[in-house]
Order: sequence, then structure tokens, then C-alpha cells
Amino acid sequence: MLKKLHLFILLPALSLMLSSCVKDDAERGMDGMEWTADETTPIPVEFFVGEAPSLSVKAAPVGDISYLSEHNFGIVGFSGEFKENNVLIRSRARAGSDGQAYFVDASGERTEFTYPFNSPYNYTFYAYYVGDDIAYESIELLGTQYGVVIPDYGKVDVLCGSAVATPVYLGQERVDGFNVKYIRALKTLGLYNREYLPNIEMKHICTMINFHFCYEDEVNADEQVYISRVAACGINYSGYLYFNTGSITTYTRGKIQYLTKQWVGKDKLTIPEVNFYLNPSDLEDLYFEIAVNYTNTVSPWTVVISAEQIKQVLADNGVDGFSPAFCYSFDVTLKKQGYSYVTELSAHRTN
Repeated sequence: MLKKLHLFILLPALSLMLSSCVKDDAERGMDGMEWTADETTPIPVEFFVGEAPSLSVKAAPVGDISYLSEHNFGIVGFSGEFKENNVLIRSRARAGSDGQAYFVDASGERTEFTYPFNSPYNYTFYAYYVGDDIAYESIELLGTQYGVVIPDYGKVDVLCGSAVATPVYLGQERVDGFNVKYIRALKTLGLYNREYLPNIEMKHICTMINFHFCYEDEVNADEQVYISRVAACGINYSGYLYFNTGSITTYTRGKIQYLTKQWVGKDKLTIPEVNFYLNPSDLEDLYFEIAVNYTNTVSPWTVVISAEQIKQVLADNGVDGFSPAFCYSFDVTLKKQGYSYVTELSAHRTN
């Protein structure tokens, strides 16, 4: 780092330098975008990803983009023909505090993409987040559509959105996008801003379910029990995310389980790692299993929250089934009954 730098410059030399800078700015455009005046200069691809609402306390409040800022997510761009050889971008990205996305390489360093010269294609862009354990530059042809396998489905929030260009007119000529001609037209019309650039509103596709536990013992009010496992059962536990529909297709019936280590007593306790993110269309037969021990050394009892209990408690709270982008919190009271346990259940929904 330079601490001090003393320069002695003659005034005529300074005048020449300033004159040169003004000339350069005039040639490039005052905003420094060389491509506005020089058609041989590549045009950068710029993105915004909206301000996605959050589903959980682990994410950010509604309207705060910091949730995505903490994670890599993917951006892909296809031509209108949606063919492999017409893919413009397959990259991982990050979001800044203002919602503008920037691309990163495998080392996390910023990179830049530009539009191909004279491309005949109009591109549609998709942004998506399906957890951190995925190579976001890899996409797959899933049947006749492109998408990704969700490697940890059920345990990660899933977001997806797309951006399709709004047509503009240069005189009588309609210009579609997103491509080189469209971006130059935006600049000419004074429309080069977030509203017209690729602005991807990412939406939550899954329903989130979390739990708050407490334990009541009529004999000993200070008694605690040990919860070692919570499982969502009767569901599909693997999934594909399809870009062009922004939807999840799931398969393989079974269960998703969290192993946990929590003592639960009379005070309500949230177990933060037990947050299920599930496709709402899969939840008609959803039920839960909770492994409960008196201590962490004896074999656990399995306490079941049935599908009927879930449907009833949702109906009691004026909720008709599960919907995407909502969080459903279940308050579970465990009670000892003889040598086993029973549950009392209440629920509420938040967005």
C-alpha cells in the first residue's frame, strides 16, 4: 500500500491530460460503457435477482436479499429453441445487497459474461437455488426439459425464477431480447435500467415445516425427554427442478429424517435443524415420526403424528392444505401415557 505519493505536474501537461480524458469519455459514452459507441466491444450480461421473500428464521426477512448473498446459486440462459448448443450461460452467481447478481468461478472470484456477436437468438434467463452441494454450471436434459437434480431435497430451500425480455420499439421496428441488438436499443431509448435488464424474481417453490416441542409430565413437572430423530414420512424424497416451468417433480416414496440431539422439557423448544422443505403437492399423505427417549442411552419410543392429525389441526386453524412459499409451524406437546407417549398438536402458518 502506498502511504504518500508526491507528484509535481506542469499545468500545460495537466491540461493536455484532461483534454484527452474528455475525448475518451466522449468516444466511450460518459458512463464508460465502450460498447455504446463501439460495436466491436463485447456487451456484458447484467442481472438482477429481485428480493426473494424468506421462508425461515435461517433465511432473511421478507424483502432482504442477504439470504441469497450467503449462497452460490445458478444462472442459466437458453435461446428460444431451448437446445444444448444454444446455451449462453451456465454459471454460479452471488447476489449483492442491491440485488444485482455477479458471476463467480470455482474459486469464488468474479467473472464476466458477454453476449455473442450477431447472435440470431433471443435468450431467456433462469436463476435457481437448490442448496450448496451442487455444481451450478452443470445442467441436465431431463426428458425434453432442462433442469437439475436436487441433491439434498427436503433439507434445503428451493428458489427459482425466470426473466423474459419486454419488447421495445426503435421507430416501427420491434426489438425482442435478450441479445446484443436489444441491449443497444435499451441504451438508445434511455431504458438501460433494472426494469428492462434481466430481472429475475426468484420464488420459493417448497413448503417449509418446522417444529416447536415441549414435554409435560403430571408427576414431575421438571422431567425432560430426549428427542433423537424427526422424520417426515409418506412422501417423495428426491426431486428434479425444471427451469422452464419453475417447478419440482419428485419421485421415490419414503421418508426424510433428521437426526438430532435435544432435551425437551416444559418450556417450548425450537429445534432449528429440523426444517423440512417439501413439495406441497406431495403432502396429502404426510405424517411424522419422532424418536423419544427418557435418556439418550435407552431404545427410543416412536411417536407418530398422523396425517389425520395434521389435516385436522390445519383445518382448525383455517388452513386448507399446504401451499408453496409458506412456513407451517407445529407446536408439539409430548405427554407420557403409561409406558408410551402421546402428542397434542397445534399449528400456524406464516409467509
